[in-house]
Amino acid sequence: MMVRHAWHLWILVLWGSQLRGQLMVNTIGAGRFATQVAVGRDGARNIECAVAFKPYSTFKLKSIALPLSVAGVPGAITLELAADAGAPSTVIESLSIKDVRATEPTVYTVTSVTHLVLEAYTQYWIVVRATGSRQTRWWSTFDSSTSTLRPEARREAGKPWSVIYGPDPPGIVVVGERSPAVAMVFCVK
Repeated sequence: MMVRHAWHLWILVLWGSQLRGQLMVNTIGAGRFATQVAVGRDGARNIECAVAFKPYSTFKLKSIALPLSVAGVPGAITLELAADAGAPSTVIESLSIKDVRATEPTVYTVTSVTHLVLEAYTQYWIVVRATGSRQTRWWSTFDSSTSTLRPEARREAGKPWSVIYGPDPPGIVVVGERSPAVAMVFCVK
């Protein structure tokens, strides 16, 4: 008598929701722009500023937006996404805004070239530095203030970072795309 064995293999692939252009971090309120930090030339010093953020889900970076204005001659800024070592450390991606010319706070957006995957609950820094002899202002709004103190850092170019915790650091908007969640189920009989 011949015995047959039936073998079945089931593969189930589940794709999580794929949200395009989802807002991941927003510290710019809807109110009036209120406070600012100067980035760039301050006399003989060249000041750099940074703001920390921590995404609550893993995502691919699409864009970063900042409220900026100039204090004089229009110019460019370098925006860097940096790893955290208690202060900004290794640059992960470097972007630039070539023509900051608004004299009133205006939100400028840069698109990520590499679309890095930023990990949930990992702290990153957005570093802003003005190029040349220009000074740029990086703004926050009245209603973006919070009772939770958030890390920001400042330094003279080339010197160590000074990290402070304040209720109203300069504003950022980080937009990303969630990576699809994949689950595979194998069943063999």
